[in-house]
Amino acid sequence: MVNFLSGGATGTIVAPSCTVNASSVAVSMPTAMVSGFAAGVGATAGGQAFSLSFSCAPGAKVYMTLTDSVNVANRTNTLTLSSDSSARGVGIQVLDATGAPVTFGADSDAAANPGQWLIGTSPSGTLQVPLTARYIRTGAVVPGSVKGLATFTMSYQ
Repeated sequence: MVNFLSGGATGTIVAPSCTVNASSVAVSMPTAMVSGFAAGVGATAGGQAFSLSFSCAPGAKVYMTLTDSVNVANRTNTLTLSSDSSARGVGIQVLDATGAPVTFGADSDAAANPGQWLIGTSPSGTLQVPLTARYIRTGAVVPGSVKGLATFTMSYQ
């Protein structure tokens, strides 16, 4: 007797990842006095904490890159002001959870992308990425409005 069997298997392979809880985050910077920058270029003022929130599957090594939307080639740690800013001689720095300025990088999820940093391993549930924005003096300060724009790219490695 001969038995012929047929069968199969189906499945799905997925990588742990995160979804963004808020696609846009506006950071209201505090007012800073020109005199607060008297120490010269590199002087900072007006820190404002904010966070990015994600819903994550557990186990992903989460990396992030911030990109300067006004000057996408910017690889410094100072965000370029948009053309509708009236202030001059200042920029915006973004600090990571350790208080270190973030270096801006290309909008890419490639491993070892310049400016990319490790956030950590994602928990099951909400992942909060604490950041701080502050002003930094870049030249002769002229008072006025300040606006900077950045995007973030997540990658999982």
